[in-house]
Amino acid sequence: MGKTIKISKADMGDAVCRIADVKELTPNTEITVADGGVTVFVTVNGVTRALTAGSATVYSLFNSDKDKKLFGGNKAYGSSEVFAVDRAHEFVAQWGFGKAEAVPCKNAELGVDCAAVVTGKYTYTIKDCIGFKNAIGLKSGALYSGELREILREKTSGSLRAYFAKTLGACEFKKCKTRIGEFCEELKQVLNGCLDNYGIEVDSVEIESMESFIMEYGDRRDEITEKTIDNAVNKLVNDGRKDDISVDAMKASKVDIPLIYANNAGKKSGKTFNCPKCGQALEQGSNYCVRCGEKFLNKD
Repeated sequence: MGKTIKISKADMGDAVCRIADVKELTPNTEITVADGGVTVFVTVNGVTRALTAGSATVYSLFNSDKDKKLFGGNKAYGSSEVFAVDRAHEFVAQWGFGKAEAVPCKNAELGVDCAAVVTGKYTYTIKDCIGFKNAIGLKSGALYSGELREILREKTSGSLRAYFAKTLGACEFKKCKTRIGEFCEELKQVLNGCLDNYGIEVDSVEIESMESFIMEYGDRRDEITEKTIDNAVNKLVNDGRKDDISVDAMKASKVDIPLIYANNAGKKSGKTFNCPKCGQALEQGSNYCVRCGEKFLNKD
């Protein structure tokens, strides 16, 4: 009489997949899958069969014609394995790009180069168990969620960063933050493309945060504010350079203000007027408002 091996989701514990501890596997060994959600692979002498529900003896599992005993007798097989995969659960993998891996982007509204820090997560399930088993290549023991997440991060991080570099680099960052839903759908396709050969399907993607910071000041995030602009403009005014500061001088001083404030020299008359948009006092002949960036048409 052979052994009986009973496998259930409870036996999996925290493992995503596990090789059952079977020292001997004979033709009369019975494999039982106690409940759904687990796929069991039985390998005998290099031949693999899958059992997803119910039970089967190793003999009948490998031989549809019971009169032909390809694996005869009760002698233990020289090469055998019982391998179980949990395909019932949705697993979660987190990803993110910190400052060290920040993605270059641009704030077109303010005319400054920035970098983006993006974090998120996605849920995935094991759909193609055979593909998963072959891709992971587990030789013994068990593979846990944390270990699998590291494998997936290694396989997907390059594609994720390339996607954001292409998307954020071509868009205004402020507008990108309003497209989170579109990003998630596009990311889902990117991830499924990366993981297709692993028998894994991504079910949902979530972007948890998307922030930007000025690259020259990596310790500060999201500080491109009206106050920042006002302070920079006031400094130019106090230095008497507001109308003739060059772009190069502005960059050399690391002034965090829109480039539209640069090169706004106009015909100087000594007279002033107020910007119709924000009320800022300006010298007659100015081409732009130094506060809000409003453009003016000067008539000579």
